[in-house]
Amino acid sequence: MGKRINRKTLGEFFVRRKLNLLSLLSITLLSIVVTVVCLITGFIRERVGILVFVSVMLMILCIIQTFRMKSSFRTMKDFKGKRKKKTEK
Repeated sequence: MGKRINRKTLGEFFVRRKLNLLSLLSITLLSIVVTVVCLITGFIRERVGILVFVSVMLMILCIIQTFRMKSSFRTMKDFKGKRKKKTEK
């Protein structure tokens, strides 16, 4: 007989996933805003290239994370082996 799915644990799992994605998006948006402000005002001109690079990398990470959220939500690796049969006594 298979394990029963605990709805509370599954719900908490989905909430954690959404919070992780939202926090990544907020960090990315904050990085983009800081980069644009530095470009407009000319503040730290010699470091703007690094800020642009970090912002682009964060955007790529957001795209990858969004793609992964739409695909399967398995957290355990696929089982590659034979299942043991229970012996009845």
